[in-house]
Amino acid sequence: MWFEATVQENVAPFYGLVVTYHLTDQTQRLGEFLIFLHLVHLHAYLKKPHFIQPCLVMDRSSDESGISLFETLFQIVDFSCPVRPLVILKTVEDLYSYSKGAWTWPPINEEGQIAQMRFNSTYQQQAYFRKYNRFPSFKIKPEWRRRANCFLEDIRTKVERPIVALHLKQQIGQDGKSNANVTRWIEFINDISSFSPCFFVLVGKDGLGFDLSDMNHIAFTRDAKLPLPVELAILQETDFFMGMSSGLCQMAIFGDKPYAIFKNPGHDTKEMECEHIINHRFPFASEEQHFLIAWEDNSLLRREFMRMTAAIGCSEKQS
Repeated sequence: MWFEATVQENVAPFYGLVVTYHLTDQTQRLGEFLIFLHLVHLHAYLKKPHFIQPCLVMDRSSDESGISLFETLFQIVDFSCPVRPLVILKTVEDLYSYSKGAWTWPPINEEGQIAQMRFNSTYQQQAYFRKYNRFPSFKIKPEWRRRANCFLEDIRTKVERPIVALHLKQQIGQDGKSNANVTRWIEFINDISSFSPCFFVLVGKDGLGFDLSDMNHIAFTRDAKLPLPVELAILQETDFFMGMSSGLCQMAIFGDKPYAIFKNPGHDTKEMECEHIINHRFPFASEEQHFLIAWEDNSLLRREFMRMTAAIGCSEKQS
């Protein structure tokens, strides 16, 4: 449970890592939270702190839904050290007083100003990877992965691999911003299921505008009322991920499973300039992890599916 700190309190002792997120109405997004958490994970791996102290500096435009999501995500990531309860601070000046004697990230200068950072691209992850040439494993805590595997166990008894996590983003009024072309995805799923012993797990709460209930090779986390931590764990426990560029897909991007993520051409062009994607890959991605700036069609979806089934050793099961 989060609490609001007073200026007189301090995070001492030393060897704690104080991490701060400036919450505004423009930064209350799952994707930015996950990018931030992955960076916290990288800093904790390097510094080996005794604990992590998450802080939120609140903007007047932010609300408690952002606080709740931020706190939830900190509780489900398997960090390398204990995480203390979330602290809410009203100003950066309060943060400067609160964090004296501890490591802070983003850093605070001697004037008490916090480094201004946005977490809407992976440019900081790219810098880390260029320096160290690897990422430490970024995992959801075991208890959430166990719940994900309980959900998947029934599927595993019915079908052979692969079991594919799928996210078809649909945001009303966001045409051209990487909403899924659901018609094309249904064509692909029906096509691939006609000859491959595969199964799709559709994650997310997006309303697709189509009735997919008669498709017997899809399960829906929404119907099972699975919470977000279990949905994120499913992305780590299935064989690979397919879907649209979204907040949820960040868990796949920072994971070690194959993926094929699609982003509409012309969407977030400024942010995409920071990503330095070459041959459909982030600089830190493996050969099996593709981020495609392309419109979805059956042939492209099928090609990516076949590529990933081969990568996990299932190609011999295709007919």
